[in-house]
Amino acid sequence: MKNKGVTYLLLAVVCAIWGIIIFRIIKGLSGDEEVNNVNNTQTFTSNDKNEETYTIIASYRDPFLGGVRQANVNREPTSRSTSLVKPKVKVSNPVIPIPVPVVPVVIIDWSFIQYKGQISNKGGKAVGIVTIRGNEHLITANSKVADVKIMTVSKDSILVEYNGMKKGIFRY
Repeated sequence: MKNKGVTYLLLAVVCAIWGIIIFRIIKGLSGDEEVNNVNNTQTFTSNDKNEETYTIIASYRDPFLGGVRQANVNREPTSRSTSLVKPKVKVSNPVIPIPVPVVPVVIIDWSFIQYKGQISNKGGKAVGIVTIRGNEHLITANSKVADVKIMTVSKDSILVEYNGMKKGIFRY
């Protein structure tokens, strides 16, 4: 080894660092130090009866609303000391919201459609086997069987439309 001197020097530095760490831990765990608890019972009382009052004049542009704020000078203090200076708009006819009719949500039980699988023809056109209300049908994409429109046919699922709602049916 060419750098034996450097290795021994680094080993000595590491040992010194670990020694300092261990020494500080042992010193911190030992309770030899005496702590002087002195209760200071003196309190400060001010004999000065003059109370100073300050007024802040805050006439600057509001960064969020863009209006100029005007300070309440010579007014009685309120919960908010500043207000926005904006022109007042009179509302002659209040706007009454028109009630929106509630459309009932139609819940469709899709369990009457079952996808059994796919058969491929020599021409490459995918034909699926579907059971609708207990009757098996051979279907292709964009075909309609018993008010159910078959949108797409793939290996593991079909996309169907029934009463204007679309749903993907997976193979059982």
